[in-house]
Amino acid sequence: MEKQMDKLLHGKKGHISYERDNYNSKLLNPNEIITKPKDGDDVYLTIDQKIQTLLEDVMTQVEKNMNQHE
Repeated sequence: MEKQMDKLLHGKKGHISYERDNYNSKLLNPNEIITKPKDGDDVYLTIDQKIQTLLEDVMTQVEKNMNQHE
């Protein structure tokens, strides 16, 4: 599910860009451009209550059967 929703979940990195001289030093008036990072979106997964109850019952039965065979 995460792989399928990765574009939605993945945030964006921020960065700062500014002007430098030939010696790679920041200029006194560097005209900084700041791009703030952005968090990814949230995804909430839900399951139908009847299906969840059925799965819980089946998993409980499987666990009981596994414990009996040990």
